[in-house]
Amino acid sequence: MADNDKDDPKSDYAPLFSSYNDEIRPILNKIDKLRHLNLGIQGAIPVVTIVVTGKACSGKSSLIESLVCIRLTSQYYHGTRVPIIICLQNHLKHEPELLLEYNKKTVRIMEENQIIKAIDEATVEIAGKGSRISCMPLTLIVKKKGIPDLTIVDLPGEESLDIAMEYIKPKESIILNVIPESNIPFPCEFISMSQRVDKAGERTLVVVTKCDERLNQHSHTYIAKNLKRFQNHIFVRNRIIKETLNEARIREAMLIESHPLLSKINKSTVGISSLAHRLNKIQLMILSRCLSDILKKITDKLNSSVLELDDLSPNLKSIPDGVIGFLEMAGSFKESLQKILIKGEFDEYTENKKMHGNARLIEMLNKLYDELQTSISFSKKFLVEEIKILEQFDAIRLPYFIPHSAFLCLLKRKVNIISEFPVNFANKVCDYLDTVCVKVLVDHFGNYSGLLPAMRKATRNVVQNIKDRFLERAVELIEMEKITDYTCDPNYIAYLNKLMGNPRDEFLKVMCNHNVNTIDVEGYGRIEVRHLLSVSENMRNQAFDLKMRITAYMNIVMKRIVDSTALQLQFWIQHLVNKEIYAEIMYELIVQYDNIESTPDEPSDMVREKLLGSIGILQISKNVIRKTINGIPVMIN
Repeated sequence: MADNDKDDPKSDYAPLFSSYNDEIRPILNKIDKLRHLNLGIQGAIPVVTIVVTGKACSGKSSLIESLVCIRLTSQYYHGTRVPIIICLQNHLKHEPELLLEYNKKTVRIMEENQIIKAIDEATVEIAGKGSRISCMPLTLIVKKKGIPDLTIVDLPGEESLDIAMEYIKPKESIILNVIPESNIPFPCEFISMSQRVDKAGERTLVVVTKCDERLNQHSHTYIAKNLKRFQNHIFVRNRIIKETLNEARIREAMLIESHPLLSKINKSTVGISSLAHRLNKIQLMILSRCLSDILKKITDKLNSSVLELDDLSPNLKSIPDGVIGFLEMAGSFKESLQKILIKGEFDEYTENKKMHGNARLIEMLNKLYDELQTSISFSKKFLVEEIKILEQFDAIRLPYFIPHSAFLCLLKRKVNIISEFPVNFANKVCDYLDTVCVKVLVDHFGNYSGLLPAMRKATRNVVQNIKDRFLERAVELIEMEKITDYTCDPNYIAYLNKLMGNPRDEFLKVMCNHNVNTIDVEGYGRIEVRHLLSVSENMRNQAFDLKMRITAYMNIVMKRIVDSTALQLQFWIQHLVNKEIYAEIMYELIVQYDNIESTPDEPSDMVREKLLGSIGILQISKNVIRKTINGIPVMIN
């Protein structure tokens, strides 16, 4: 993220990452669990590569910037002259790691705002100064917590058809043909090349860039007519150099809503977010095919194990008691969590109040509300803050008019004051959930000392995953409150009228009496007003009205934050208990059979037992993969 975006919290949430983490990463996590088994699936899931093709200055690099929120261009940028391979890698460290590799060199980049300079210097070293194109690539490696394992290739524009073919040919490559709207009608070299390697057009998208320049009905009709076999074209607005990435998104959204043509086009074909969604749909399609191959390997191994068991003893066909016992314990573990965290039952822990889940959760919610109520600190001198804001937004206009921008500025300040509380709440709640889940886990699996460490780690990984998503929603909630002032709650008007009634009349009366130094104001108690006597009457009255409006509205905001947080909490607890933690425990049970292999020298009973265990785990693995494959079409649709 560039320096200009550091003050922008939302710029961290790249469009391509959000749907990837929601849809694709959970599937890959399941596959990673199965890699521990000797199923022959190592390397079966390739890293998808998004290859961006198109002529020079068509907007390829700024398109990549918008997708991944990493700056690649500057005001001195003159186009890509060498293939830039961007390798995104998820890692566990909180600090990002940036490396640039070329000419058998590795350059460590200390800050993200140094990426552009490093790429420019490497390009000059490879291709020289001027406009010469080189086929020698440079690789930018971005290791960062929470980003997808994905490769993006930014290709040179001119004379790069041979270079492009090398990158778009692999079946795990997604092809983005970038065409600036001003070039329509356009030569179809890149389109024709894409058709040769992707005849069905399943992994090809046509992206029409710079749509804010001169998009017209002819352009859209032409694309739809000539690229019908691809059925994949998306219109986007490119970021200009002086814009932050978040500003570019906002202006694109405004363009889509207001443009006479774009506003009428199907929303699934307009905007960076739509492009990110379509890219993830193609990744899901590629992933589905890989999973089908994995399913075939597991099925073959399962059938082979059954035949081997038949040769030993045709009469032994069931999964061993050990596997059945583990399944029963996992089900009992899930049921206990449902009682504690969802149903509010605590018969298993009557004397341990920490395990009375619903009571502890409502305590934390009530404490959150109390903290919000007591956190709003106003300046010691009454109305001084409001007067300063009004002076900043003063303009040539009618008197006694409060600018909406002044209210939003004050609102942002007040919300910033309370922004840490929902985040702290999410941390505290997830720490509590971790404690409860581990306690129940130990009580159910405590007799299996060899199994327990892996199960405890799996449980904490799931809670951490829920925590990350809960925190993301908490941050989003705060950011939404900063940018919009709206409520349909009639209590806002009622409370505002109360504040603007007798208190306002009393305030105006006191301000006319220069001998009175203090006044009682609703919600503030006894306050000092002597310092306001030197302020103009118009400014003073506007400041009072602004304070009363923000006081009434912040009451709504705090209630809304608590209500929304409560709904999010219940949603994530249901998700944790009913879906994720049970599945994770089952995968860990699968992993525990990593070393189950029969050996010729073992007694036949032991061989049978291990074969039965292997068959049971293979059957579970097969069901997991099949269920995952069946769920992918639902996500795609």
